[in-house]
Amino acid sequence: MNNHTNAWFFLGAAVVGLVSAAGVYLVEHFRQERRRHVFTQDLTRLDNQLSNLRKELDVLRQLQKDRNNSSTHSKQSRRKVRNSSTLSVTSTEEYRSAVDEDSSDLEFYDLSSDEDNTSNTSSILDKELKDIDKLLDNEVEYLIALKKLEELNNKFLGNADILWRLGRALKLKINQTTDSEERKQLICKGVDCCELATQLKPNCASCHKWMAVLVGLKSEFLPINEKLINGQLFKRHVEEALSLTPNDSALHHMLGRYAYEFAKISWFERSVASTLFGEVPNYSYQDALNLFLEAEKLSTRQWKENRLYIAKCELAIGQTDSAVEWLNKAENSTSEEEDKVHEEVRSLLQKHKQR
Repeated sequence: MNNHTNAWFFLGAAVVGLVSAAGVYLVEHFRQERRRHVFTQDLTRLDNQLSNLRKELDVLRQLQKDRNNSSTHSKQSRRKVRNSSTLSVTSTEEYRSAVDEDSSDLEFYDLSSDEDNTSNTSSILDKELKDIDKLLDNEVEYLIALKKLEELNNKFLGNADILWRLGRALKLKINQTTDSEERKQLICKGVDCCELATQLKPNCASCHKWMAVLVGLKSEFLPINEKLINGQLFKRHVEEALSLTPNDSALHHMLGRYAYEFAKISWFERSVASTLFGEVPNYSYQDALNLFLEAEKLSTRQWKENRLYIAKCELAIGQTDSAVEWLNKAENSTSEEEDKVHEEVRSLLQKHKQR
């Protein structure tokens, strides 16, 4: 092959090589462009899907607000979500990642009927507590009430309305218990129940009232210095309950009993106690009398024990004639009281009628 032919051969080979290289480049470029186009389409589709998801989340948020505003709205919202909001599903990893990142926005939205169940449970509990109140008011059936309350307390832990009633039921059992050690255990249990109730529901007058009642009973097994501290605790809970229910005659009577006990302390005893244990509350028989008279005014029944204490205060300040009148009223009262109240009324009447 001559030189001229060789030149054309190499030139042709070069051209073919260039054309082939150009072809490969064009094919690869075309493939890259196609992949870029597909990728752009994927990104656009993903962006649309995420946009739709955000819109659906906005709908869910609005529905949750409506659900909080009205239970009726809640039911309508759930139907609306089921009928009009269907979340799209995709197999791409990017979409799953986006859902994972925004999943916290869905946590607030719950289509369950928990609120309805809670409402129903609350209604059932309210009815049970009303039935228990009737048993407690009857007093003879306090053991049935006590058993039911202990069962409810195990079922609904930390419920203040159960706890203070449990304290009240324990108080009725204490009244029927003579063994000192058993009384102490029942009193401490009752105090614990009512103390927790006041912490759980500090604006509940009944929690403070029955806390005070049981704290008052606790004084029977405390040394003198602890009795003074316990007395301050009693007074604090009575006053707290009075601030919430100022027309409760029982609370005025309880505060009157507190004042009466301190009014009985002589000047010498008060001086010694103050020296040994610190300041002793200073009340007069007139202070106690005013509280008992307020209880009498507010009471809706003929309260024998309160009338007895009115008479005892008047005897202490020398108003014997008025005291005898109150003793007569007490004797004719129809309220059911402990035997010792009846006996003390009769004893004082026999003693002071002769004068």
